[in-house]
Amino acid sequence: DVLIERGVALETSCEQGICGTCLTRVLAGVPDHRDEFLLEDEQNAGELILPCVSRAKTARLVLDL
Repeated sequence: DVLIERGVALETSCEQGICGTCLTRVLAGVPDHRDEFLLEDEQNAGELILPCVSRAKTARLVLDL
């Protein structure tokens, strides 16, 4: 919601972290995964995030948007 409120174009579909439509590369920071799409190994790698439901564990999270 914050990204969309700030005018960032984010393609979404389910907005529940299930479909993977909003899958985005993480450039810096640590994601707090709240999705059901990524496998545990993918979540642990911290390279991808589904921003429709996930958040940041760190003060700064840089995404490749």
